[in-house]
Amino acid sequence: HTSALTGDGIPLLRQFLLDCAPEGEWEFEDPAQKTDLTLGERALELLRAEVHATLHRRLPYAVQQENVAWAEDVQTQAIVLKADLSMPSDNELRILRSALGSIHRGVVPKLNDLFDRPVRLELHARRRRRH
Repeated sequence: HTSALTGDGIPLLRQFLLDCAPEGEWEFEDPAQKTDLTLGERALELLRAEVHATLHRRLPYAVQQENVAWAEDVQTQAIVLKADLSMPSDNELRILRSALGSIHRGVVPKLNDLFDRPVRLELHARRRRRH
């Protein structure tokens, strides 16, 4: 078995993955670059991960991120990130709204590190429209 918690089987898994990986040059110009995601995409992934971590057993897969936008505040040099989170029902929406503060507190420090500057996060929760 393999366990990231205890480290059991990790060396074997690592070697297996290295053996399966195709040989070749690193695709990114900067050797420190580890992903091809843009900063905006990485920010969305951080937000998505925080939603899942906060709601864990309480409907994380029902949340959809919609109408996400980000820009720079030229006066403060802060990044302004706006995201709408939606749920399919009123009951689920109440759960999400009760967790917004925790989601915000958990993700903003990570976003500050990602952008290497302050981030002003505006989260809005609403009920998803039926199609």
